[in-house]
This record gives sequence, structure tokens and C-alpha cells, in this order.
Amino acid sequence: MRFLIDNDVFLAAIYAGHEAHKPARRWLDANKKQGWGIAAETLLAAQRLLMNPALMGPRPFTAEEVLEAIQAELAGAHPGRVVLPPLKPDPAWLAQALGHKQVMDLWLEHFRIRLRHSVHG
Repeated sequence: MRFLIDNDVFLAAIYAGHEAHKPARRWLDANKKQGWGIAAETLLAAQRLLMNPALMGPRPFTAEEVLEAIQAELAGAHPGRVVLPPLKPDPAWLAQALGHKQVMDLWLEHFRIRLRHSVHG
């Protein structure tokens, strides 16, 4: 797997109403064949956000619609993987985060490093 997609790209790619849908969709479609996946937290965040009326307005996705949309994205000719790390990161490493967005970035980097080691030894 070459790309571990964060929630910003994943959500924009699967939700046609997102302001960045077209560029996210183009990028993901162009890069899927190289191998891609999402962290479990990205999967959960997408589910939560697509069902949130504050984000989606008067017609949020139902649980069934969310699962169908995510399963459809993960399937296909170049399917994606949902990645779980085998170990938790060192708390001192996560303490480097200066804000809420950096916490997710550090977790994704942790997933990427763990995945690389599991694939390449």
C-alpha cells in the first residue's frame, strides 16, 4: 500500500456535496492502483460526519447509506484497506501535537510507519 488517506481527502472523495469533492475524487481515482487504505479512525470519522446534520444539513446519510458509500469506495478494481496498528504509539511521540489536527496527523504517520514495517520487514 502506497497511500494512507486521511479523513479530509476520504470524506471529500465520497461526499459529492463537499467543496473539494472533484479534486479529491480525481486524486483518489488516479492513485488507487498504487495501493491505498484508510486508518480505522478515518473510517469512523467519515461515518460520524456523514450522519451529522450540522455538516450534512437536513438530509444526513442514514447508517445504511454511510456503510454502502464506504463499502463501495473500499471495493472495486483497486480496493482499499482499513488499517489498524499492531501497537499504540509512544505517548511522548503523540505529545508533540500542538493542536487537534496534528493528533490525527501523528496517528496517521504512526499507522504508515507500522504498515511499512509489516510489509517490508
